[in-house]
Amino acid sequence: MAGKIFVNYRRDDSASQALNVAQYLESTFGKNSVFIDVDRLRAGENFPAVLEDTLSRCAVMLTIIGPQWLKLDNHQTNTRRIDNPEDWVRLEIERALARKVPVIPVLIGGAQLPKKSELPASLQALTEHQVATISTNGFRHEMAGLANDLRTLLRIGNRRMSIAAAVLTCSAASMAGLFYSGAFDGKPVSLATEKCERYWDKIKDRDATDVLEAFIKECGETFHGTVATSKLKQVREAEIRRQVQEAFDAKEADRKAAQQAEDERKQSAIAAEEKQKTELAARAAEAERKAAEVAKAREAAIAEEKQKAEQVARAAEAERKAEEEAKAREAAIAEEKQKAEQEARAASTVPNDPKWEQNGQELDQKMQTETQKIEAAKAAAGADLKTKMDLIDEEYLRLRELEAKAGDAQRKVDDEAQARAAAAEAKRKADEGSRAAENQGPTNGQGDTLDEILKSMAEQNRMTEQNRKQQREMQRKLIEQQNKQQKSPTIY
Repeated sequence: MAGKIFVNYRRDDSASQALNVAQYLESTFGKNSVFIDVDRLRAGENFPAVLEDTLSRCAVMLTIIGPQWLKLDNHQTNTRRIDNPEDWVRLEIERALARKVPVIPVLIGGAQLPKKSELPASLQALTEHQVATISTNGFRHEMAGLANDLRTLLRIGNRRMSIAAAVLTCSAASMAGLFYSGAFDGKPVSLATEKCERYWDKIKDRDATDVLEAFIKECGETFHGTVATSKLKQVREAEIRRQVQEAFDAKEADRKAAQQAEDERKQSAIAAEEKQKTELAARAAEAERKAAEVAKAREAAIAEEKQKAEQVARAAEAERKAEEEAKAREAAIAEEKQKAEQEARAASTVPNDPKWEQNGQELDQKMQTETQKIEAAKAAAGADLKTKMDLIDEEYLRLRELEAKAGDAQRKVDDEAQARAAAAEAKRKADEGSRAAENQGPTNGQGDTLDEILKSMAEQNRMTEQNRKQQREMQRKLIEQQNKQQKSPTIY
């Protein structure tokens, strides 16, 4: 193999992600082909010498850059770690650039490649190298692409060649060459035992907190213990996120259920309001129909009374003519009687004349007959007039009774209209109160429709009252006319 793959990273920024990248590369190129961190550093070894020896045997460096890679600072000096010339992450990159080792910046967690002005002068050349991006969702696909690029750089044709090259080219010094991490401010990490390493290989894919806690208790000072600590932190954070998500989902479900209940309540209220409006419209239509029937009945009664009044007037006119004819006959009879008396006085010079006596008897008989006819005509006219007046009185009483019934019906209609208006007003006020409590204003379209119905009913009541007044005025005039006719002289 031409060389190893050197993985450079900060523990506080990307320990678990760097380990995942290293494990993927180990499964692709072989475990001995990847160099990461200080888990094989022997106590007492000189780190710069080990670093130089390791870099001399490595063909490419992967610099793992997370969101906090550039922002992490030294709390003692209040400066960025990358600005410290003795920062081991910086030293590793500087040595790799100085030895012309290809450096690939690997961006994780949505990190961006730092600007040249944000880096020390010795690291500014890093911004000129092609970057690779690794995300959680596309990890396998993106790592496969990175592995292909590494094969080109390493000139490795297949996995067997990489394993053989690793065995042939990596010396014992490079296998043990490890480095210090900035996470412990330059303090060395304790040597990892083979037992911890074997145990870690068994549990590294498990997320059980009790298992990780037990491993940290036994191997906390090793590199794998540090990785386990970071993984335990991620597991706990994931558990907290899961609990928060569950609480959020439960709250969201409650909110949706409450919203659905509120929507159903509003729909029910709208349906009830529409039903009430329909009932009000039906009642208004029924009231209008009844009012129209009452008005039609009144018009028919008025027309009938008018016809009867005309009949009475014609009867009175016939009676007047009969009276005039009777008077004319009386005048004619009186005139004939006067002539007969004059003739009798003139003939008194011839007393006991049978002819004149016969003429006088005939004249008296004629006068008696005419008088009887006149009396009979008067009696017949009087009886006929009395019968007609009785009929008029009966019709007048029936008209008054009909008018009383119509008035009662109209009052019932008015009372129902007032009750409906009061109920609608109370309902409107109640709706306004409930809507005000919900910080929602009343619907203008619905309010306007109800107001229009009430205004229409009020207008109908006003027209009905006006028609009633006109009918009363016509009845009053008819009664006055009947009273005048009753006061006129009648011959019995």
